[in-house]
Amino acid sequence: MTDINLKYKTDDDKGYHPFFIVMMILLFHMVIFFNYHDLILQQITLRDFDGYWHLVRVKDLYNYGNTFHTTLYRSNAPYGETLHWTSAFDLLLYVGAYIGSFFVNFNVALLWWSIIINPLLHILTFLVLFWSLRDLVGDLRASIFGILFPFQLYLFGIFDMGVPDHHGAQIFLFSLFVALILKSIMNENSKWFSLCGIVGGISLWSGLENITIILIASAFFGLAWIIEGTNHEIKNLVFSLSLLLTTSLAMFF
Repeated sequence: MTDINLKYKTDDDKGYHPFFIVMMILLFHMVIFFNYHDLILQQITLRDFDGYWHLVRVKDLYNYGNTFHTTLYRSNAPYGETLHWTSAFDLLLYVGAYIGSFFVNFNVALLWWSIIINPLLHILTFLVLFWSLRDLVGDLRASIFGILFPFQLYLFGIFDMGVPDHHGAQIFLFSLFVALILKSIMNENSKWFSLCGIVGGISLWSGLENITIILIASAFFGLAWIIEGTNHEIKNLVFSLSLLLTTSLAMFF
């Protein structure tokens, strides 16, 4: 069997660096903040229902330490409302706010972290897409795709500053998972399959809808196994075990 080789040699953009695109994304968000800072600061809890409940849950986690608390009594009184979200994004908000609480009050740290987290995820999503595609199509082409995908109008609204909901994190995890699928296929080292399984488990923890891309990855790796033979048998096993262990550990949070 011939080895699968997805690399596309491109020397025309050698030495190209996406730094200016990262600065452009950052500048774009800064311009939005400076023009609409009153709206962002004063109405952050009113702009998005999901973001409001995430902030409430993080404050409850800080005050009471219960990661399994899913009923919020500020809605549907007096019965409360049970949310189906996992605590993945809540913990991400909590960690950032807790680190910031060493310098300011926790509530202040949570406010500012909830404002800037999505622009940071926006930049990270671009970098992940660039990193995953540069070996296939070259740096310049990878940058073009990397900026077109997260800058779609609907997706940019998700990455908007001051909207602390979990969809931006899910898009980032989706992009990272797809990147690791490509890296796993293009490289012989089983560590990529292990990392792919770990990120797949985290993405499944973040949102059950990500099971779709996990099924696609499993089918993709299975096809590689059929084409390459036993060479991919151990790699599929590493991916499956990493996915199983990560998903199992996530059940405790």
